[in-house]
Amino acid sequence: MKRVTCFLFLLIFTSSVFAQKTSKKIENLLEVYAQNGKLNGSVLVADSKDVLFKKGFGMADFDWQQPNTPQTKFRIASISKQFTALMILQLVQEGKLKLEDKISTFIPEYPKEKAEKITIHHLLSHTSGIVHYFPDFYQKFSKNNYTPNELMHLFWDIDLLFDPSTQFRYSSFGYVVLGVILERVTGKNYESNLRERICKPLKMNNTGIDNDLNIIPQKAKGYLAAGNLLNCEYRNMTTVFATGQIYSTVEDLYLWHKALNSDLLLSEKYKKLLFTPNKNNYGYGWLMTSQELSKDKKVNTIWHTGGYNGFNAIILREENGYFITILANAEPTEVENIAKSILQILHNIPSEIPKKSLAQTLAKIIDSQNIKVGLEEYKKLQKTSANEYDFAEGALIGLSEYYGLLKKTDIVIQLLEFNAIQYPNSSWTYSNLGSIYAQLGNEQKAVEYYEKTLALFPHDSVAKTYLENVKKRQGK
Repeated sequence: MKRVTCFLFLLIFTSSVFAQKTSKKIENLLEVYAQNGKLNGSVLVADSKDVLFKKGFGMADFDWQQPNTPQTKFRIASISKQFTALMILQLVQEGKLKLEDKISTFIPEYPKEKAEKITIHHLLSHTSGIVHYFPDFYQKFSKNNYTPNELMHLFWDIDLLFDPSTQFRYSSFGYVVLGVILERVTGKNYESNLRERICKPLKMNNTGIDNDLNIIPQKAKGYLAAGNLLNCEYRNMTTVFATGQIYSTVEDLYLWHKALNSDLLLSEKYKKLLFTPNKNNYGYGWLMTSQELSKDKKVNTIWHTGGYNGFNAIILREENGYFITILANAEPTEVENIAKSILQILHNIPSEIPKKSLAQTLAKIIDSQNIKVGLEEYKKLQKTSANEYDFAEGALIGLSEYYGLLKKTDIVIQLLEFNAIQYPNSSWTYSNLGSIYAQLGNEQKAVEYYEKTLALFPHDSVAKTYLENVKKRQGK
């Protein structure tokens, strides 16, 4: 008996020491990310039994110098989709709808030729063909207030990108339609459904719907940190609705994760559908992929990211029971890279040392001198300090967004044209150049860059629409 007791004590003690060492390694890693200006938010890491690490980094509110904590509330953006998906599956479980049901069953006024083709399954799995936003949406519509029906009216006349079920195309608007269906079937608004179906049963007391009217204590403000720190551009939260309007904390998302390991919200039969891969390995609100942690080690993960206007987020569940969530309020934050580094620590694999922010370094030079000197410094650092700075494509893209907020269009154009040289296969860069030149009225340049966009990414609806309108004007 004494031997058994001693063995159990030793086992518990060893496990505790390992957890403490792992927690310290994670903290040291994240401190470097924070010091390099690449993490401002909150992080929680757990194994199959308990929380291993949770901590806030940086500020929830820089004006008032309020720090981030595990209790800070963040906009979780597209992570909201998995909540919408689960509530739809609850309705399926309750016999109130079927995955094969068409949009027309619940929204009879939806354009008939689309509504009778698209099913609930198509909407959940991003195989409906509905566009993911459209030209000028952010400039003309994203700051306005809409009811769910009014928001749906903005896009329902736009042609489908393909016949439903034939392809995968991520569509936030598809999840807007799901939100409208949820409200009509239940007779309750999205917020009430979220509260009654998920938050109350799970005691997720720090999760809810964000809008411009409610006062939400301990809610983080969003910032753009690509250059010098700026307040993020405003977006009315009614324009995201069921696709991204939820706020939460890392602690509440851990409760969500634990609930998905039980039958509390859904029976096993329907819960499996969340994590069953369809086209592009996308389930219902979740993505299933294999993460390569080293040459000899891969792990299966179920995850999703979210991001808009100052916020980035990730929620990740790993096959061995590990759970990671990162909620950040200074965009851009490389949540996927940070999560991968944490996974490497959990599997006792050396993680890469976080690199310094190239964008922030260049912004200081551009602001104090000029864009020409800044780009010359980029070339110099590329030769002398490639291992010290992050030269990923997103560095200059983020910097262009920073100067876009400052209305310094000339600098934005030079940054993007330079980025196109560095990354000639970047459809995002060409698309943004096309958009800028279109707004400036330079049709020749806009056409040039939109054609390059479509050559790399044929589904870009913004480029397609612009080029079609040009042809119509020219009578072609």
